[in-house]
Amino acid sequence: MQTSTTHEALCRRCARCCYEKFIVDGRVFTSRTPCPHLDVQTRLCTVYERRFQVNPRCLDVEQGIKFGVFPASCPYVRGLCDYQPSEEGWLEDEVARQIQSGALRSREDVLREMRRSKRRH
Repeated sequence: MQTSTTHEALCRRCARCCYEKFIVDGRVFTSRTPCPHLDVQTRLCTVYERRFQVNPRCLDVEQGIKFGVFPASCPYVRGLCDYQPSEEGWLEDEVARQIQSGALRSREDVLREMRRSKRRH
């Protein structure tokens, strides 16, 4: 297991792991909604030292790897053969609402709606 210092050195500050996630059919989809504690300009957590107490949904690196919240290009997961990255692309707000409401229940449904949403924008 790597230390926190090692993790800090690997982090590129892309902040992709700091956006709301949805798990559908065991796959992670990333919304466009940032954590309320993310400074989107600096891409830094404003409560970093207390993040796990302030936001119980915040995951440490090991949990993030387990749940696939990091994109495939993330240095945290580079070289991990069995890692399943989050789905590429961002969920539009409407697609995220459909997942929350239960209207989209399968990975295929979400991917189809993501494609439709891209065509509308």
